[in-house]
Amino acid sequence: MSEKPSVVSGQRPDVSGQRPNSRGGFETRPHAATAQHGLAHLSDQRLPLDHIGLATCHSERSEESPRSEEPQASIQAAEILRLRCVVAESSLGHGLAPAQNDIGSYSAAHSNRVCPSAPARNGTINLHDLRNLRTPPLPAPAQNDLHGGGLLSTAGDLLQWGRALLAQHGLEEAGLEAEVLLMHLLGISRSYLFTHRDEPVGVEDIEAYRRLLDRRLERAPLAHITGHREFYGLDFYVDRRVLIPRPETETLVEECLKLLRRDGLVAPLLADIGNGSGTIAVALACHLPEAKVYATDLSPQALEVAAINCRRHGVGDRVALLGGNLLEPLPEPVDMVLANLPYIPTDILPTLAPEVAFYEPRLALDGGPEGLDLVRGLLVQAPLRLRWGGRVLLEIGADQGASAARAAGEAMPGAKIRVVRDLAGLDRLVVVELAA
Repeated sequence: MSEKPSVVSGQRPDVSGQRPNSRGGFETRPHAATAQHGLAHLSDQRLPLDHIGLATCHSERSEESPRSEEPQASIQAAEILRLRCVVAESSLGHGLAPAQNDIGSYSAAHSNRVCPSAPARNGTINLHDLRNLRTPPLPAPAQNDLHGGGLLSTAGDLLQWGRALLAQHGLEEAGLEAEVLLMHLLGISRSYLFTHRDEPVGVEDIEAYRRLLDRRLERAPLAHITGHREFYGLDFYVDRRVLIPRPETETLVEECLKLLRRDGLVAPLLADIGNGSGTIAVALACHLPEAKVYATDLSPQALEVAAINCRRHGVGDRVALLGGNLLEPLPEPVDMVLANLPYIPTDILPTLAPEVAFYEPRLALDGGPEGLDLVRGLLVQAPLRLRWGGRVLLEIGADQGASAARAAGEAMPGAKIRVVRDLAGLDRLVVVELAA
């Protein structure tokens, strides 16, 4: 390992232009400052306890009792055996059932599968309970060992401990998430991590990793902890001001690009309505260098995040961010309107996984009693905001295809309407095409 700098030295390899994605690969990204934001007052929203995989609950961090006078080697051996038992137990499926926080897969008929199933205890849990979830104590480092001593002395040890802990508490992708958090902390790539597992880590890194795991056990989304999310091959900054981009929404971008190629339109005028973090607008601007995109949102905070991502990807001169309701801010008719508006029915919101219900903005989730309030509002406004032969592309819930298509027919009589399915075979888009 002499060819690479030691992790503990602080001189880690420069991988600031890389980040791990959900498939284990890496995308190039520039640096961007991350922001911390206070927790919204959602403690009055209570979830059924059998929907939450619980960690050990502590009012304060546990403190270890003083170590005995046994030789340090015996202590290390005992700790290694203990961790191997934990890993083995996790691999046998003793962890709690995983949470489903992908709202893109929402279906009213299957809403009881949105959250995990875990043993019930006293009925409900609220945000205060989640905030008190903490990791069990770390093995204490030897006092005379700069590298942490004891069990957690290398990057590989730390990764194994993180994997076991997250798996014990029912996180579906515990292995991947433990890797992502450690790579984020150390600023290294996945390949470097696995080829330098024996490099020592400092006490500060051990404690910092524990804090990241604590946040994840509080059910903070991974994207909020790292400040990043991949979408359509690009890296985006995200925080609590915006909805975390979902893979299903890439279907919206794919369909738009396909239609534009079919029409031979190389310099279209597009509108992304309810732009959130700006992922749709930025992805389209990156793939259509001659396009201009209007991006509107009712939330000033969301527009701030979108501005960060426009600057990050160098498209600020072609993406105009506009504050206001739906299509009202548009200064001129456009060729195509794209929108991923809130479509979760109001009464489903309390059943969503904690990562969604407690951490993502309600404004970006709540679609009204049937989930289609904003979709209907946009469809009513669309005829006057589209150029001749223009189109509307709307993301919808997995069981909303028929009702959304019916709403489109009522708002835009004579238009050609079709429902597009995603890669999972679920209804994902309604496409409305005006007569040319």
